[in-house]
Amino acid sequence: SSNLSTLFLKNGADDYLYKPFNSEEFYCRLSQNVDMLEHIETIKRQANTDYLTKLPNRRYFFEEANKSLKQFKKAKAPAMLAMLDIDHFKAINDTYGHDVGDNVINILAQTLKEKTRNSDICIRYGGEEFVILLYNCNLNHINQIAQNIRHGFMNKKIPASTKIIQIQNS
Repeated sequence: SSNLSTLFLKNGADDYLYKPFNSEEFYCRLSQNVDMLEHIETIKRQANTDYLTKLPNRRYFFEEANKSLKQFKKAKAPAMLAMLDIDHFKAINDTYGHDVGDNVINILAQTLKEKTRNSDICIRYGGEEFVILLYNCNLNHINQIAQNIRHGFMNKKIPASTKIIQIQNS
């Protein structure tokens, strides 16, 4: 009855079919529900991903960091947080334009992926700021990772239309 289907829908059901059901209608509804779940997953991924670098974003970080820190604490594993930014980034944008600034940000994001472990969480915090959440490491280890990132970034060539920018050590 329609009262029963209304009761199911009010209590969280996504759909309801009366028996005996038509197999074509069943497959159509199934397909629509799968499409809806895929759309929800896409929206969720887009909401948690930085559009430029494809790294997780600040929103993702605050949700994930809370979960991760609880797991680290439960496992009694040390956790560390590193914040990075690009020195004189405004000068890069002002001198070479925002497209080149975007290239610099992307190259740093690529360097972070290369120089950190898969278990580390690297995110673009905003602008030219990045955060890395690491666990099971000590100060020597995090210093080594930071140096590896800095050296890796300094050795990258940044495309700038017909010019190449070499990052200088400051």
